[in-house]
Amino acid sequence: MAENGDRAENSESEGGDRVDGIDGDVMGEGGENTAADFEALKRDFEDLKNRFIRLQADFENYRKRVLREKEEWRERAVGEVAAVFLDVLDDFERALCALEREGGGVGSSVGDGVREGIAAIHRKIIQGLNSIGIRRMETIGKPFDHNLHEAVMVRRDNVEEEVVVEEVSGGYMIGEKVLRPAKVVVAVPEDRGKENKDDEKDDEKKDDTDDSKNEGLVDENPAR
Repeated sequence: MAENGDRAENSESEGGDRVDGIDGDVMGEGGENTAADFEALKRDFEDLKNRFIRLQADFENYRKRVLREKEEWRERAVGEVAAVFLDVLDDFERALCALEREGGGVGSSVGDGVREGIAAIHRKIIQGLNSIGIRRMETIGKPFDHNLHEAVMVRRDNVEEEVVVEEVSGGYMIGEKVLRPAKVVVAVPEDRGKENKDDEKDDEKKDDTDDSKNEGLVDENPAR
């Protein structure tokens, strides 16, 4: 009986060790797999996060581009329509100037009504242009700029740089773009004309000198 009891205890002990060993192996393998799976999931997460960030940036760039193109299209469409009215606006301004020159200004029998009516229409056109983003350039006294101004006449004057002294027809901007350049009279420094003439004289003298040298050359290989 005692031997049977010892054998049973030994069997249980051996069985317990065998179970414990199997469980330990299984747990060890499971732990390694769990760590590998975690690293794989971590890499997938980082990849998805980076893809999402790039996608978000692409969408933001696309949104900005669409808004910019939409604004450019609007400005172009408005500019094409407004350009037609700018000529009419010029005619109103010429009519106002003509009334002033011919004595039809304020205080005359004709000017009080006619001039005020034309001026009112002129103001409404200007206000309408301003409401759609079109503004008139300030030109008189400003430095001449080839991007903004079109010089229809140039005259020498006591100025240090090219400056606009008279406006023939107004220039207009739509946003930051030139809708129509202003036609202006430009004053240039008086000494600039003198410098140009001196340069021309120097060029003429140089040409005369070159001609004299050429005449003095002798053909070393005369025709036989």
